Amino acid sequence: MAEAKKENKKLKALLADLESGDEKKQLKAIKGLKVNGDVEAVEYLVFHLANSPSDEVKNAIVDILSSLKLRGATKEMALCLQKEEYAPIHGILLNTMWNSGLDYKKYLNIIVNVALDGEMMEAIECITIIENTSGPFEEEDIMEALLSVQEYLSNTTDENPKNEIIKEIAAILARINDSL
Repeated sequence: MAEAKKENKKLKALLADLESGDEKKQLKAIKGLKVNGDVEAVEYLVFHLANSPSDEVKNAIVDILSSLKLRGATKEMALCLQKEEYAPIHGILLNTMWNSGLDYKKYLNIIVNVALDGEMMEAIECITIIENTSGPFEEEDIMEALLSVQEYLSNTTDENPKNEIIKEIAAILARINDSL
């Protein structure tokens, strides 16, 4: 119990340093979060990735998010993808998600919808995540994502590179669904 309080104090201190606006403190806090962080820190990191004026801070955050191995981190990252305020960094978040090697198959529909609503970059990152995700898959997760893609494709007539990737995403999801 005493050790948990000590860890909680350390986490709070690191998050306070991340919030400080002082680049040196922020970089030190990010380094500390790599060792002493937990899922509570994920959205703080994403917030600062979206809002920091420092490229060095942003690069350090991308590095830590790309190497996340925390239980519960997938849920936190998926929740961040659903927040409109992080839309400008969706491509970066998706990139860190597949780089981390964590299992995001439960959140395929969220990831697919980011691709559908986003630009070419998000579609490329989405297909990369799907291609690198291994089963077993839950039929419901695949069907939700597949239905989202099919609805998108039925409502668009644009012939552009992003939509070609969306069609490929649909084909991959259909193959996965057929194998269930």
